Amino acid sequence: MPDQPVVLQKRFRHEEEEERKYEKEDNLAKKLFNVEEGQLCGRTPFSWFLIFLFIIIFWICIVFYWSLLYYVFASGLSGEYPRYFMDQPGLSFEPCIIEKGEKRIEYSEGSEKHIDLYTEKIFKSLAKYGEVPPNRFGLCTEESDFGYHHLQPCFFLKVNKVIGFKIDAYKTGADMPKEAPEALRTYADELSSESTMKKIWISCTADPPLQFLHFPAPYVEDKDIELNSGTFYVPKDESQLVVENLIEEEKQISRENSNYYNLNDFKRIIAVRPSNLTHNTNHSIKCQMWAKNIVQETQSTNSLMSRGYIRFRLGVKAPGTHL
Repeated sequence: MPDQPVVLQKRFRHEEEEERKYEKEDNLAKKLFNVEEGQLCGRTPFSWFLIFLFIIIFWICIVFYWSLLYYVFASGLSGEYPRYFMDQPGLSFEPCIIEKGEKRIEYSEGSEKHIDLYTEKIFKSLAKYGEVPPNRFGLCTEESDFGYHHLQPCFFLKVNKVIGFKIDAYKTGADMPKEAPEALRTYADELSSESTMKKIWISCTADPPLQFLHFPAPYVEDKDIELNSGTFYVPKDESQLVVENLIEEEKQISRENSNYYNLNDFKRIIAVRPSNLTHNTNHSIKCQMWAKNIVQETQSTNSLMSRGYIRFRLGVKAPGTHL
């Protein structure tokens, strides 16, 4: 056969790149919607139907399972009282600041910033209950800066309310354990037997020793901490809340807490004031509750948590010195 002429067609690189680009675009369009095979994003309508059916059934099962759990747990709860009760009231104090793993009240007498830090915490903790009744806390008043400028810093002990708890009180000082401070036992013996029957006694001791004044007295009464079911939230009306002597910040704090606290809560708060504190001495303070059915113990998992008592450090620096 005679040789056939070979025709060579010259192709430029940009033409080849454009062809590849068109091919990619065509492939992408087919992946999104392939008319020939009836596919959308690579799946047939029946395949998409199965996917959406699975999603719907899956979420129906999730909702059913959550509703079942909610019903099981809710059926075991009462709207009037909690399912589990504390076996005794808790004890807390203000101003409570935790530093280096310890609760502390330590400040420099020459530092307004340090003093304001503690007095502000006291102010806010009391304001949520309303206006402090006159003379309730003796010398520990906002007007005196709670004693923080006079080497007599007050701290406030609060006993929590407990549903169903009934005080089994020590009726005399001799009835108290030997660990109870002598001053507390003497105080209890000076009261009539009837007035000692329904009280949780409160004491504070210090190392090195200090003398403490308690306002209004070193005890709380049963009626102020014992609660029956259904009465643990006591709302107060606006007449109790908006008192002319309250500043606007106090009113706001009281409104936010009005469904949980009221003026009667001041009866379970005791102000404590050291009377012979000296500069630059660090004291270890221990405040305890005393009743026959009050247990005093430290939780093994958290040294900051305790039952029946609280511990903290107390010290006041003279201006320009360190503890």
